[in-house]
Amino acid sequence: MGNPTKAYRCYEKIIAIDPENRRAAELVLPIYEKEGNFRRQVDIHLGLLATAGGDAEKLAIMKQLVFLYGDKLGNTRDAFARAVEAHALAPDDPDVLQSIEVYGEKTASWDELIAIYCKRAESLKGNRLIEIQKKLARVLYRNAGRMQEALGVYEGVLKANPDDEEAYAAVEEILKSMGKLADLLALYEKRLQTVKESEEKVRLLKDMAKI
Repeated sequence: MGNPTKAYRCYEKIIAIDPENRRAAELVLPIYEKEGNFRRQVDIHLGLLATAGGDAEKLAIMKQLVFLYGDKLGNTRDAFARAVEAHALAPDDPDVLQSIEVYGEKTASWDELIAIYCKRAESLKGNRLIEIQKKLARVLYRNAGRMQEALGVYEGVLKANPDDEEAYAAVEEILKSMGKLADLLALYEKRLQTVKESEEKVRLLKDMAKI
């Protein structure tokens, strides 16, 4: 077309009337990217998402929306919302999982994170299950203040892997803060049966003597 600017304005008018016009969107998007017009890029991607054919295309567009909202516009709330939508589509995608964690924390969306981690734990086994359980327990304890629930999750981790230092330290800390001395003593006694380091044995015996 002889006049690129005129063509550009024409495409914009088409999109204003028909936001889901893929041809116009695909032609104008590179211009917005070159200009660094992130708000308009979001609008274009929303239109493309509405007409996306398969899950792979939808996921790619959702990831780009997360990037635009979060990294470019500083809109962490919408970034998290889009990450949650992407997670429903591709729960094992590493980029999506990272976005869920990053923007979930930035927006303090603790209840949503807890629900996602609980749901995810239902389909995992072995080390992957332990890792998601520890993430869940951290949010429950450190962020949501739900100590009893966190304790239960951490105890489950210790049952599966008695040598997990993070889970042991967390259980010890939670029991102390809740004043559950009988449970704390039982924890120390069980730990004493398996620990090999002499310094750790001495520490345990001293702590047991204080209860």
